[in-house]
Amino acid sequence: MAEPIHTKPGSYYGAFVVIAILTILNISLSFSTNMGAIRPYLHFGIAIVQVATLTVIFMHLRGADGMTWLTALSGLFFVALMFLFIITDFLTRHYAAY
Repeated sequence: MAEPIHTKPGSYYGAFVVIAILTILNISLSFSTNMGAIRPYLHFGIAIVQVATLTVIFMHLRGADGMTWLTALSGLFFVALMFLFIITDFLTRHYAAY
C-alpha cells in the first residue's frame, strides 16, 4: 500500500482563502446588474473552482488511489445527470400554459 501524502497546514489556509475570495466574488457578482445572460455561467464556473479546491485539498484527493478518484467522479457524473434532466425539463416546458 502506498504511503499517504500529508497535506501541510499552509495548504489548508490557502484553500480557505481561495474559497473565501471566490465566495465574495460570487456574492458581488450576484448584485451586479450589467452582466446579462453570462452571469449564470460565471456563477457555475466559480462554483466549479470552489468544488475542485475543496475536493483536492480537504478531501485529500491529491494523493488518493484510483478507486477514490472513481468514487468522486461517479458522484460528479450523477450530479451532472440530475442537472441535465432538470435542464431538459425546463427547456421543454411551454410558458403559455402558465
